[in-house]
Amino acid sequence: MVKTRIKFAAYIANTFDSPSFHIPIILFYGNQYLGLTITTTLLAFYGVNFLTAFFEIPAGAFGDRYGRKISYILGIILLLVGYGIWLLRIPTYWYFIGSAIAGLGNAFRSGSIDAMVYEESHLANAMDLYDGFRSKSKAWYYVFRIVAMPLGSYLFTVSPTLPMLLTIITIFCSGLSVIFIPDNNVTPEEKSAFLLMFATFKKILSNKESVLFILVIFSMGAIGDFAWRLFQVIYKTSNLNIAYIGIFYGVTSIFSTYGSLKFGKRSKRDDVIKLSILTYFITTCTVTVLAVFLNIWVALVVVIIQSISFALPETSIQTYLQTKSERFEQATILSITSFVFFFGLSVSDVLAGISISIFGLQGAFIFNATLCLVITMIFVPKLFKTLKVDSH
Repeated sequence: MVKTRIKFAAYIANTFDSPSFHIPIILFYGNQYLGLTITTTLLAFYGVNFLTAFFEIPAGAFGDRYGRKISYILGIILLLVGYGIWLLRIPTYWYFIGSAIAGLGNAFRSGSIDAMVYEESHLANAMDLYDGFRSKSKAWYYVFRIVAMPLGSYLFTVSPTLPMLLTIITIFCSGLSVIFIPDNNVTPEEKSAFLLMFATFKKILSNKESVLFILVIFSMGAIGDFAWRLFQVIYKTSNLNIAYIGIFYGVTSIFSTYGSLKFGKRSKRDDVIKLSILTYFITTCTVTVLAVFLNIWVALVVVIIQSISFALPETSIQTYLQTKSERFEQATILSITSFVFFFGLSVSDVLAGISISIFGLQGAFIFNATLCLVITMIFVPKLFKTLKVDSH
């Protein structure tokens, strides 16, 4: 068994190292406090990850070669600097720079904690419990958001900078918690970070099934974040009190917790394929309904359903690919899978920001529904075909 203090520290790190308090109000924060347009805020805070995501894989290889703990601490420092810039009232281009720095920090911290726990699980002969750890770790993250997001939206009405400040404090705490997690890298010293990255890439590309799952992770991110990202816009057009938007987000986090515990540990090959097929169909149907009946309550139901299904690309598929990889390339494989997922999210964020400025709110969701249908028609037949092929 992995020591309790190690798992507890890992839960704390994975819970606190992502923004939580300011997520429900970032569009209001950028629009009302910083004087940015909604589109600029979307592109500056989220869309810039479209570029910084490319650093995630080299950062993972860096962690495998030179130390996952070093990589994580470096990531935390960059996150603190990047989000710290958003506390200031400065020229608009600085917010793009701040998000770029935070995105680079996210790249260095991504996968580092799980890679260290994976190694500890090997040393403790407890690999059969590792998928349960990842499932529970993601659940901790969402349980924290059940409290953090409503609190953040309320504090925004007291002082606009408080939610961002609390996010910075929790990220700092996650950096402290990593002290209690040992870093037992097993990387052959003769391998450079570049050789590790290249070898892992080559291994993935040589396996058609792995390539398919990588593309599934990306496509789910590309179609699954649209409604979530524009939820604040729908809320604003509904003329509801900003102080209560965090409650809506808290409700979605309850269902995200359920999804993480129920589906996050289902990392067997056939389970992953069947759940992927179901997710494509459900996503397409729900966003189509939202495009026709565009109101806050339908949007809430859609985001709830997608919050449950996010356990698949966030955890299950990544864990399946992770267990097929070598011990010394764990941070690299996790960075690859995390990269394609968050790259997909960034694509969705960019499309949300651009489409709403071109088509308007309802037109943007019609565009999203069309995109979901096309992607479903591409991937579902491929998944059915793969399901029929013996895994050996």
